Amino acid sequence: AHQLGMTVNVWTVNTSDVMQECIDMGADFITTNAPELLQHMLAHPGLVPPCSGKIAYTGRINKTNPLSYLFVYPGTSYKVAFTGSGIDMHTKPGSGYFEVVVDGINPHKIFIDENDSIVTLAKGLGEGLHEVEVSLVYEGYAKRPEFRGFTLHEGGKMAPAPKLPELKLEFIGNSITCGYGNEAPDKSCPFADSTENHYFTYAA
Repeated sequence: AHQLGMTVNVWTVNTSDVMQECIDMGADFITTNAPELLQHMLAHPGLVPPCSGKIAYTGRINKTNPLSYLFVYPGTSYKVAFTGSGIDMHTKPGSGYFEVVVDGINPHKIFIDENDSIVTLAKGLGEGLHEVEVSLVYEGYAKRPEFRGFTLHEGGKMAPAPKLPELKLEFIGNSITCGYGNEAPDKSCPFADSTENHYFTYAA
C-alpha cells in the first residue's frame, strides 16, 4: 500500500502483540481502545510488556495495570521463549530476589535493589530457540515487586509462549513452604529476604 502512495490505517487494535506487528509493518495510524498501552510501546521500542500473550505465567498475579504486573507470593513465575543472543528484564526498582533459569540449566539468583530497574538475564547465547524462566523466591509483601516487561538484545525475536502443564497443584503452607532461611549459613541467623529461596523448596 505504501508503494502505491496509500496511507495504512488499522483498527481496532487492543493487544500489545498485534500493536507490535502493526508498528513493525509501518502502519501510519493505529486505532485502539488502549491508548496508554500503545503510547508506552511507541515510547519504548522493542519492549515486550507484561500483558503480552507471549509470556506464560504461573501463580497469583495482579494484572490490573497492563504495563506493570504486581505479585507477592513466592513461586510466582513467568517464562518466555525467544531467539537471539540475550534478554533483559524490566521491573519496579527494589523488587528484590528472583531465581533465573536459562534453557533449563544453571539456576542463579539475582537481586534488584532500589537503584535497579533493568537487569540482564542472559547474554552471549548461541543460535536457536531459548527459554528463560523467572521466579520470585522471597515473600514480597513488603517490597511489592512488579514486573514491567522484557527487551531482547539486537536481532532477537519473541516466540510463542511456552506451554504450561495442564494440571496444577496449589500449596497452602507456611514459612517452610516459602523457603525460610534455607540459604542461611546456620540455624541461628534471623529472618532475611536474602536467605529465603522458594526455588529450593518442596513446593517449587
